[in-house]
Amino acid sequence: MSAEMRNGATLIRRETWEKVTGEAVFAADFELPQHLEGKVLRSPYPHARIVRIDTVKARQLRGVHAVITADDIPNVRFGNGVADQPVLARGRVLFAGEKVAAVAAVDEDTALEALSLITVEYEELPVLADPLAAMREGAQVLHPERRNYRHNRVLEKIPGLEMMNIGDHARYGIGDVEEGMAEANIILEHTFRTQTVHQGYLEPHFTLVQTGRDKGVRVWTNNKAPFQLRGELAKVLGLPVTDIEVNYGFIGGDFGGKGAVMDEPVCYYLSKASGRPVQMVMTAREELLAANPRHATVITLKSGLKHDGRLLARQATVVFESGAYAGANSHPLVGGLRRALGAYRIPHTLIDGYAVYTNSVPAGHCRAPGDPQVFFAVESHTDLLAEAVGLDPYEFRRLNVLRPGELSPSGLKWAGINALETLDLAVERSEWGRTKNRGEKEEKGQKGQKGQETTVPPAISSDHREIEYISGKNKLPEANWKTSLGTYQYGIGMALTERATGLGGSAAVVAIHTDGSATVISGATDPGTGSQTILRHIAAQELGLPLAKISFRGGNTGMAPYDNGSGSSRVTHVTGQAVRLAAQDALNQVRELACAQFGCTQGELSYDHGLFKSPQGNSGTMAQIMAGSGRSKNIILGRGGYAAEKGESTCFSAQVAEVLVDTDTGQVRVLRVTAVNDIGQALNPAAVQAQVEGAVVQGMGFALNEELPRVNGRPQVQSLADYKMATAPDAPSVNSYLLEGSPGPGPFGSKAIGEQGIAATAPAIANAIYHAAGVRIFDLPITAEKVKKALDEKRTRKVGRERGEEKGQAGEKGQAGEKAGDRHEI
Repeated sequence: MSAEMRNGATLIRRETWEKVTGEAVFAADFELPQHLEGKVLRSPYPHARIVRIDTVKARQLRGVHAVITADDIPNVRFGNGVADQPVLARGRVLFAGEKVAAVAAVDEDTALEALSLITVEYEELPVLADPLAAMREGAQVLHPERRNYRHNRVLEKIPGLEMMNIGDHARYGIGDVEEGMAEANIILEHTFRTQTVHQGYLEPHFTLVQTGRDKGVRVWTNNKAPFQLRGELAKVLGLPVTDIEVNYGFIGGDFGGKGAVMDEPVCYYLSKASGRPVQMVMTAREELLAANPRHATVITLKSGLKHDGRLLARQATVVFESGAYAGANSHPLVGGLRRALGAYRIPHTLIDGYAVYTNSVPAGHCRAPGDPQVFFAVESHTDLLAEAVGLDPYEFRRLNVLRPGELSPSGLKWAGINALETLDLAVERSEWGRTKNRGEKEEKGQKGQKGQETTVPPAISSDHREIEYISGKNKLPEANWKTSLGTYQYGIGMALTERATGLGGSAAVVAIHTDGSATVISGATDPGTGSQTILRHIAAQELGLPLAKISFRGGNTGMAPYDNGSGSSRVTHVTGQAVRLAAQDALNQVRELACAQFGCTQGELSYDHGLFKSPQGNSGTMAQIMAGSGRSKNIILGRGGYAAEKGESTCFSAQVAEVLVDTDTGQVRVLRVTAVNDIGQALNPAAVQAQVEGAVVQGMGFALNEELPRVNGRPQVQSLADYKMATAPDAPSVNSYLLEGSPGPGPFGSKAIGEQGIAATAPAIANAIYHAAGVRIFDLPITAEKVKKALDEKRTRKVGRERGEEKGQAGEKGQAGEKAGDRHEI
């Protein structure tokens, strides 16, 4: 068996050469003759009534073929979980950057000139910039008509919700949280805030639409869920699905941000108005203004526990800021909500989650939607609880972490709970226990961070396997050292997170050719993850063929079979199982041909890595069997379909972050992150490790730098030069370990990796900063300015206490003097 045919071997991605040479086809590489350039005019106001739009001069400009406003198109709304967003603003704008008008012209310069000729008169309205203010009774309602929105299930359950800005509400929990709090010895409550961040993909949104005389619509786009897009467009445009064809190529990054409708409806109406194909490409400024970034959140956690550290109750209130519209999400409330309780054994719990409309950019999916936000809160809160009872953060987690067979704190039944093993391995492979108390190095088994006994974790059981990967060459400096930049303090922190293996549905076809090679035909997109390689590998494993003999085809909803889309960590599991079933079906058909040629039964025929054998001594390769079957029988198309609507499989991730904090400036440098991921079976470890390293760096940006701030609804960052995305020089050393052993639902026991590696990074860094500097930051990003301010306030409080103690001591001396008969007057 060749190395590449084994699960766990490094696989070379076939598309790599195409990408580095520029031969790979992306959406923007598609061109149609006589296509027009489309551009949109966006609102400068976060909330305003549209009084009047004058497009006369724009329509008269030479080279302009179409100008449209809301008055020129049907009054329809679009969205995945809820159809709440108009194609063009109608009557009001709800965020700065909303589309008001659109033009199609012969070139970009003409289109931009046409936009400058459109006059819009606005009447500014009060701005709802904060989700908590938007939830209050009496706040101006942004969507008074939303009871009529398509898909809005929640409004049927909550009377009077149309008078509020709550777009969705959900409640989960087990036990009786009030009873649990009553039994607790200690109750702590903390509120955390997270910011809006962009996904950071390299390729901007692209759309090209052609409408034909046959009423058919052809779309070229970099949407990662083309079949879902086709279905949504059919609803919005009032067309049957069979009249819409979505074409796609490689996708230049996604991280969750390219799964919703974007410019496709506008291009459609411009194409209809002009009679020519129309393409639109969002600029970087437009991406920051009007794409669908990660939700900002306000999260309040209240926990009750015993003196010994055992958790009894937890109540969580999670507010997701949806922005002006919530339709970019599969559901208005993203899936991370249920993880607001952590991966711990808590008998009494209650979560209340809210999706709230504000006058901000519509939020959408971003790598592990909701997880980084809620786990920043949960795992920061966890360290605060450990401190309150005097336990080492690791020991506190060990005491409360879920074990196999236990119910999740939100009431879910999980299979393959490896939380303890994941946590233990992270500690075993990191500096935890070796560098404690800000520079006082201690060995495991000695005192922990707060003077508690820290036991050596048990060895990982023999039914688990770990795969090690170390990147970077950062050397850990001494814990307390001075440079010309100031005094640095060393800190170490940890976090434990959980995310389920993705669900969904997919179909696939595997064709066997006369030369014995095969082609996987699938509707799955590849947003840069290497999914085509892993799907080819799965087919190669089932067919017993070298990877080089397996090709991949897709690219068109009219030809490829259905796929749910590349998201939610589902591709290897869902699409992979569909490919596996299709390959098995194709192989069975070839086996029948071999049996017919050899004169034996299926039970007598053996097959091993491309060679068929019969008991009578006949043998033949896949190519020989196909060639010997004649034209009428050598057409082999294996079919497979797979759907997973519910699942119990979940994955755990533990990270230990090491930082240096400059106590003069507040600057934070992340030195090293030890990351352990429970992945079931690594089909391509190199690709898995790349996912882990990328997730850590992206999580670090979320923790320390990245933000799309708005002041009273107005965006403050409108260029990538001002958006502080982490770059290569910022990247820490990443020591990654893959924990195998507990099989998942994917092919060959695989689980998922695309999203689970990001959520632990921010809380691990936040906890490390607290360990280093003794200041707790409750809102992201943890900028140098916030750390310095907290350190200054800490110093001020310390000085105040010292002065208070001096006064107290002076008072005591005065009282002693009075007792002796001495009196002092001023």
